[in-house]
Amino acid sequence: MNFEAFPTFNNEIKETMQKAKVYAETKKAILIYGEKFTGKSKLADAMYQSSNLNKKPMIIIDVKYMNHKQWVSLLEDIDSPFSNTDFTIFIKNIHHLDRKSQYTLEVYFTNTYVHKRNRFIFSSKHKNNESASDHSFITFVENDLSALPLFMPNLNDRKEDIPGFVSIFLNDLIPHYGKQILGFKNDAMDLLINFNWTSNIIQLKRVVEELIILTNDFYIDASTVHKALANEELTKPELTTSSINLNNTLENINKEIIEFVFKEEGFNQSEAAKRLGISRSTIWRWLNL
Repeated sequence: MNFEAFPTFNNEIKETMQKAKVYAETKKAILIYGEKFTGKSKLADAMYQSSNLNKKPMIIIDVKYMNHKQWVSLLEDIDSPFSNTDFTIFIKNIHHLDRKSQYTLEVYFTNTYVHKRNRFIFSSKHKNNESASDHSFITFVENDLSALPLFMPNLNDRKEDIPGFVSIFLNDLIPHYGKQILGFKNDAMDLLINFNWTSNIIQLKRVVEELIILTNDFYIDASTVHKALANEELTKPELTTSSINLNNTLENINKEIIEFVFKEEGFNQSEAAKRLGISRSTIWRWLNL
C-alpha cells in the first residue's frame, strides 16, 4: 500500500494525501478521523510504508476486539510491542474504548512516554454521539499527545471517485469469475454515482462483485444495477422531533437538531448541510462538540 493507491478527483482527499505524505516523514502521533470503511486503515498503512520506520514492524490493534483485562495484560507483558523502540503502532477504532481502558492507557502513556519511543497512529469515527467525558482518550490523544489530524470523507462526499473505484474493483474481481465484462453502461454508472452509500467503499465493492456475478454480457446495464441496489436501500432512522430535549440549553438543542437531520440524510454531511443551509465544516464542528 502506498499513496499512489489513492487515485482521486476529490479536493478533500487530495489535501489529506498531501498532509499524510508530510506527516509520514515525522514520528508525531497521527489521529485519522472518518466513518467506517472510508479507507482509514489503508491510509495508516500507506503512511507506514512511506516512513523511515518501514523496516521495523507495524503493530495493528483493533479496539473493537479488546477488553480492559486484555489491555492490562498487553501493557504489563514484558514482550509487549509497547516496550520496543521505533515500532509503528496503529490503534484502530479508539472510540470503542471503555472508560476504564481509556484511563489505563492515559496513565500508561503519561508515565512511560511510549509515544516518544514509537510512532503511534490512531483512528476514530469522526462523529461522536457520546458526551466528551466518555471519550477522554480521544481528547488525550488530540491534546496531550498533540496528534496530527487527518480526515477521510465518506463515499457520498466524494462521488466523483466512484467510477475510479468501480474500475479498480472490476479489474480485481473479474478474473475470479472468468467473465469478459468491459465496464458499465452510462446510465448504469449514473445509478451507482447517485446512490446513498451508507457503508462507504466496502459496500460499493460488494455491490460491484454482485453485479459481476449477475452479468453475462460485455457491459453491466442499468436494470442489473437496479436489482442489486434494491437490496441495499435502507430505511431512514426512526426519529421524531419528540426525541429532542427542549429543556436543554440552546447549544445542545441545536446539536440535537443537527444530529437528527444528519441521521435522516443517511449520515451524508453534504445533504445535511444543504438541508440546514449551513456549510459542511459547520456540520463537522457541531457533530464534534
